[in-house]
Amino acid sequence: MNVSDGFRIKARIVIATIFLLILALGFSTMLSSSSLEKLYINSLVSGYEVVGKDFKLKLEKSLRFGKNIKKFVGMDVMMDDTLKHIAKKTVSTDNEFKRYVAVALPDGKILYSSKKMTDSYLPKEVNLLLAKDSQKKISSDFVKCKSTYYVVFPIRNRDASQVATFIMTFGEQQIKKLRYKAIIQNLKIGGLSLGCGILLLIIILHFTLPAGQSTFPKRKILVILFTIIILCQLVFSYFGANNFRSSYLNINRGKAITINEILKEKIEYLLSKGLGFKRLYKMEVMMGEILAGMPELSNMAVVNQDGKVFYLADQSGAFNFVRGKLKGTKINVADVIIAQEFNISTNFYKGEEVIGRISTNISRDLVLAKLRDNLYDAITILVISILFSVELLIILFQFLNKKKDNEEITSAYGLIRPVAFLFLFAVALSVSFLPLHMASLYKPMFGLSKDIVLGLPISVEMLCVLIVLFPSAGWMDRRGWHEPFFVGGFIAVIGLFLSGIATGPLEFIFYRGIMGAGYGFSWIALQGFVVSNCTANERATGMSTLVAGIFAGSICGSAVGAMLAERIGYRPVFFIAAGIMVFSLFFTLLFLKNYFIKPKVPASGPQKHVKGAFFKIMLNRNIFFTFIFSIIPTSICVVGVLYYMSPIYLNRIGTTQSNIGRAFMVYGLCMIYIAPLISRLVDKTANKRIFIVISGLCSGLGLIVFYYFNGFFTMLFMIFMLGIASSFGTASQLVFVLDLKISNEIGLGKVMSFQRTADKIGQMMGPIIFGLVAGIVGVESGIAATGFIYLLFTLLLIVGTKQEYTINNKDQMVIERDALDWDNEV
Repeated sequence: MNVSDGFRIKARIVIATIFLLILALGFSTMLSSSSLEKLYINSLVSGYEVVGKDFKLKLEKSLRFGKNIKKFVGMDVMMDDTLKHIAKKTVSTDNEFKRYVAVALPDGKILYSSKKMTDSYLPKEVNLLLAKDSQKKISSDFVKCKSTYYVVFPIRNRDASQVATFIMTFGEQQIKKLRYKAIIQNLKIGGLSLGCGILLLIIILHFTLPAGQSTFPKRKILVILFTIIILCQLVFSYFGANNFRSSYLNINRGKAITINEILKEKIEYLLSKGLGFKRLYKMEVMMGEILAGMPELSNMAVVNQDGKVFYLADQSGAFNFVRGKLKGTKINVADVIIAQEFNISTNFYKGEEVIGRISTNISRDLVLAKLRDNLYDAITILVISILFSVELLIILFQFLNKKKDNEEITSAYGLIRPVAFLFLFAVALSVSFLPLHMASLYKPMFGLSKDIVLGLPISVEMLCVLIVLFPSAGWMDRRGWHEPFFVGGFIAVIGLFLSGIATGPLEFIFYRGIMGAGYGFSWIALQGFVVSNCTANERATGMSTLVAGIFAGSICGSAVGAMLAERIGYRPVFFIAAGIMVFSLFFTLLFLKNYFIKPKVPASGPQKHVKGAFFKIMLNRNIFFTFIFSIIPTSICVVGVLYYMSPIYLNRIGTTQSNIGRAFMVYGLCMIYIAPLISRLVDKTANKRIFIVISGLCSGLGLIVFYYFNGFFTMLFMIFMLGIASSFGTASQLVFVLDLKISNEIGLGKVMSFQRTADKIGQMMGPIIFGLVAGIVGVESGIAATGFIYLLFTLLLIVGTKQEYTINNKDQMVIERDALDWDNEV
């Protein structure tokens, strides 16, 4: 290698690393900025709710004393007072932010408004929100309509019936200004991290890759790149966390100041009427009502000049020190005054004399929880960056292996892995929330229970994959792998896009079926590429490489999709997935166009057809028991628990969407890092049946845990056990069946086809079965009951199967089954 070649290698490595760093840091910047935007919106709405709840309580109190909402004297004064408080929460003119307050009837007709809007009606989106929330009996909610946010408060009469609606608005421009500030701050942090990373990379490569070096050390390059990516992410995460913490505290300090000012006006009014400091009736109850629904604030207290606490409330109750009556909580008075950055104190007066203060504290626990969430996101992005860098480096190493610029790439399967990664990345973006999105579209269907309906999109998707398996294989044999791949990818793009615009459950189910059909065509085509373009000695490695890309894409896609959904909602993620899938098609067209070859007609003529293959296979005791009591139950549990039950259950117990996505990663990591080790062990062990039994025991015991425990970590453990079970099962189920004498007689390809069919049938049945069980006995009991059934199936498998040792040329057998089975190794 001459000096110019060495420089070219270094330049390609630097460019690849810069690309990886830009992707990783860009994604981190996007997530951080969207987190801050969501924080700004929720905090601003929460601040408006402080003012709005005060208005709501005043108005409802007046209505209880007999005032008529249609002839309410003093409404203008109340609205003016409310506007004074919310004016302090904005940074520009009213017109720019479209800020006003109004009172409307339940049908949306506006009765009173701070600007000329009487006799007009609220936007349709606001009325739909009110109709939806009327059954929930909420105290407030908000919705965005065009460029304006509406914060709405149902006004209820003495009998709890809604008689009016109070509305407060603010414009999107206010959020845009805060969003712009957050983006600029994060871009500065990202730019600093990127610059330091590039400089460090150039310096390290200068010393580790001498100019005249004839070869490049792949392992050393991997270590260098991973180290730099990790360091850059750590730098970004540190400064980003500090930025988030500062923004979070500043926003909530402003909220606490607003609360203190409202309470100060009430106290000073009562004091001006001659009431003493110890006669502020139900002051602690009022503070408790203010704190309700504001977890960002831990407690607030009214104290005198000497610091003695008279009235105090926290998130669990209130305490009146004057009367000595404890109401639902035991409060440590020492907690009233904490670190200054978490405490906001406001003096109140009687005349000109300061006689006390209001002390409100921001929750330190919640701040730490928010920072932990940011840390988890940073770790997730780091894992994704490393997995993604592996895919990019495979391409880079392929080109670095060329001796001349016009030489062909050394191995075809090296390029199919990043294709599989990108394709499965797009497919997996939505898997962590499919049943949750279906729940948002839910309407009763065909008399089915809701639990079953929520699983139908997944079941129909798996059904359509099953339907296209055989025609896609025939198409590929006649026309080549590339035609079903591109057609399937195009169909999948349409399915993803339509999934994002679906407005009803039937539409969504149908569109997921389209997505499944497209995925099925492309999924078979990816395997066909390896079989068609690799030699007999390369096929096992090629299949392993393909599956590694598939699981890496699934891990990254599920985690990224979950984090995106938490910040931008479910629908946009489908559009992003469609865009990434289009990119994967262009990538394939750019790098693999030399492999778009139509297969040659076999010279040996048509293959021998074995009559009654299905009956011969299913009448064999070993195959029957393996299919019915191992392969199908495993697929039912993986899809039913992992893709259907876990998102629903974790969402119900309050788990964030990001953490749901991280839970999905556990299964994929098992398949990438544990399954290969088990596969090697299976190949070295003559008795494959024992590994199938271990798989069944792991699945059953993992599910039974829900009988004794529940919660996030129980679900995490169960997913891990399913990953271990799949690692044992995937490596042994098909190998056990292919080792049988009858499989060799019928043909390995036919047995393989029936195995794939059984696998897809189980995947299709999974959501339906778990939905049915959950509807009958509940989620936790249903999972545990399935675990007991699985253990029973494993016992039947032990009784019904027997290890055969009928293949003499075992080395040749391993080559053949590895060439056929894409699931055998990772």
